[in-house]
Amino acid sequence: MENVLQRAVRNTNYRTEIWTGCYAQMTLMCIPVCSDIGLEIHEDTDQLIRIEQGMGLVKMGSCKERLDFQRKVCKGDVIFVPAGTVHRTKEEGFY
Repeated sequence: MENVLQRAVRNTNYRTEIWTGCYAQMTLMCIPVCSDIGLEIHEDTDQLIRIEQGMGLVKMGSCKERLDFQRKVCKGDVIFVPAGTVHRTKEEGFY
């Protein structure tokens, strides 16, 4: 049986849902180079993002006009997005 890491690395779909429960979901995403997921907010749930390949930029804040938190991310990094936080993740290739 293939594990989640192997499946994530082989995933070529923009979004693939693996599992959904009452309060959590596991989704694999493949964001093309120089693309992003756009602005998102999940009002009632926290989100955990793990970068398995590539490099990018994550931005977060209290509203879309104020994304004060910005960090470069790469393979192995984990991003915790608290519920109600506006966020955006962009794939940036290599830097």
